[in-house]
Amino acid sequence: MNLSIKPFTAEHEKQWDDFVALSRNGTIFHTRKFLSYHPDGKFQDASLLFLDGEKIVAVLPASIKEENGTMMLVSHPGASYGGFVLHPDTSVTETGEMLAALLAYAKSKKYAGISMLRLPPASLQKSYSEDSQYWMFQQGYRMSRCEMDGAIGLSSLQKDQILDSLTGKCRNMVRQAERAKIEVKLSNDFNAFWPVLESVLVQRHAAKPTHTLAEIKKLHALLPQGFRCLTAHLNGKIVGGIVLVTIHEQALYTLYMGQEYASQQFHPMHLLLVEAIRLCLKEKRRVLHLGVSTEDGGTKVNEGLFFFKESFGCKPVRRESWELMF
Repeated sequence: MNLSIKPFTAEHEKQWDDFVALSRNGTIFHTRKFLSYHPDGKFQDASLLFLDGEKIVAVLPASIKEENGTMMLVSHPGASYGGFVLHPDTSVTETGEMLAALLAYAKSKKYAGISMLRLPPASLQKSYSEDSQYWMFQQGYRMSRCEMDGAIGLSSLQKDQILDSLTGKCRNMVRQAERAKIEVKLSNDFNAFWPVLESVLVQRHAAKPTHTLAEIKKLHALLPQGFRCLTAHLNGKIVGGIVLVTIHEQALYTLYMGQEYASQQFHPMHLLLVEAIRLCLKEKRRVLHLGVSTEDGGTKVNEGLFFFKESFGCKPVRRESWELMF
């Protein structure tokens, strides 16, 4: 390869997003359209394009992290999934060359190190590959975080098989929700769902959603098919919901899930997830990701949460972050 590295500028936006769309491992979180929702000044952008001659062969959404007087190059901290985005035809050797070039580039800029945050797990890659992790290991990176993500594989599932794919207890709860006349809609009513979500997070975790209502509405306006809201209704009132993110044409991801405590006896969340699976099949997705089930940087498994996800056929996959200090 005639490899060169070029810092991203606004004139590259369309080329960048077109490349992510055709890549083997790019997600919505790697696109400039998503990254642009962050307010100016929140992150110091340091994104990079990797070129073979004039052809883009990889991109890296990145920013500068300053700490204790030193600067690190980090894959973009404002994204659920980050790291290198690679062309489908990139060979193992070429991936190694690009990571070596990144290492040399970072050293030339006097950075203290490189951090690759939250690489997309294999289940979210359009074309399976883990050569980046191999070369990072070879070049001296260490895994700085390992979280347990969860995925429901849908490739062999038919619509009439959904209930049979659930555990018996889960299936019974779905039927209870149906008997209670809970109705699920793709409403995109973020205004009505957000108070429910905020209440759940405060009561269970003394926390707030990562995104404010204004931010999630901005994301929906920027990417109307990328950020959608599935809501559960009981007697005309929203009692639960899921924020669904279109990772790419093959995958959906549950960014937020929550149900009203007063209505949990009717199991709206069980019906919501079944309807999310139905939506995936309708849209010909091959995987539904249910997010991480670990806490404290991956050091603690939330066993109750993962047990709930397993009842829908969810299987564990890794979400790794890697770091190299110079």
